[in-house]
Amino acid sequence: MPAPGDRRSVLVEATDHGRAVFLRAADVHAQVVKRYFVAPVARADYGRLTHALGKIEKALRDT
Repeated sequence: MPAPGDRRSVLVEATDHGRAVFLRAADVHAQVVKRYFVAPVARADYGRLTHALGKIEKALRDT
């Protein structure tokens, strides 16, 4: 369907199958993040890690 107010854009909607595939992929992604980015870090270091990730996010947004 054309996007209201912008003829250069088209609005799309995922099918039920597409949503199911996305949710499975999101679950796998979460498991990978937990295994490789959360589990190896000591709980006492979480604050420093999230602070460092926040700095990286800010740098990415500022470019």
